[in-house]
Amino acid sequence: MPWKLVIFLAGLAIAVVFSALNAKNVSDISFGFFIFKEVPVFISLFIAFLLGSLVTLPFAIKARKAAGKKKQITKNQTPKGAGEIAEPGVQIDKTEEKLKKRRRKKKESLVQGPGQGEAPLD
Repeated sequence: MPWKLVIFLAGLAIAVVFSALNAKNVSDISFGFFIFKEVPVFISLFIAFLLGSLVTLPFAIKARKAAGKKKQITKNQTPKGAGEIAEPGVQIDKTEEKLKKRRRKKKESLVQGPGQGEAPLD
């Protein structure tokens, strides 16, 4: 079932009901040099929402492009802070090494038990 379509239609129905209930609520909108008289409130809210969406759109596109570049490591490139030179076609992944070290340390601490392996206090 196309859930995105169902959710979109439900949202559209809510917007239509909201606009129908507020059709008689009007206000004047002033831009300082020009005044729009008797503008329905739901239209001003819709325009404000639309302008807000348009302002945030470039940021969303930029974030998506940055996430795509971060995932894709090309040949002969290393991730920032890796400190190693990658061979052609080899991807360096430090996260697995870090996880293995953490697991080893945790396993060692469980084997030693609490208080063991620590220097005695005078």
